[in-house]
Amino acid sequence: REAAPAPAAESPRGQPAHEARERAADWFAQLAADWAAAAAAGFVPMVAGDLNARTGAAPDWQPGDGDSQARCSADNTVCPRGKLLLQFCGDVGARIANGRVPGDRHGARTSTGVSRGGTAVVDYFILPTTWLPQVRALRVSADPVVADHCSLVLTLAADSVPAAPAAAAGSPVDPCAARFPSRPPHGDR
Repeated sequence: REAAPAPAAESPRGQPAHEARERAADWFAQLAADWAAAAAAGFVPMVAGDLNARTGAAPDWQPGDGDSQARCSADNTVCPRGKLLLQFCGDVGARIANGRVPGDRHGARTSTGVSRGGTAVVDYFILPTTWLPQVRALRVSADPVVADHCSLVLTLAADSVPAAPAAAAGSPVDPCAARFPSRPPHGDR
């Protein structure tokens, strides 16, 4: 099965740095709560898209958690928002697929920037640690498809996709309801 990330809105420009950091920290805290809620409801939480976070090849796990599989990245920069993403991954037991799974072992750049000369990695597939062995491939397009971003396609083993949790009597299960309800506010990621 294949999944593709949905585009996310861009962070506002001209915002004071401390306000931007606080908003990003709040957003990642809400994402962690949504991740936990989705997992508690029986779904396999995953995050995909442009997170406007540069993580380099820095670890996305907490020391001592037993998973120390390194990843690679064409982008060596770690920005403040990237640090928050790495912390989120460690806190919820998630891993960045980019740069560590078949098809993208080298951590291909996902954005060229508006000047088309950049090599940033800001678009990600993030999934539970236990799901890394189920990844068959992560494909990153060679050229940008939308604006300055490349497309990403994650392929999972077909036999690994679980059935959706049972719905309450009389109500259908909507797989789209498993999407994180805390969409970033307009102008934020």
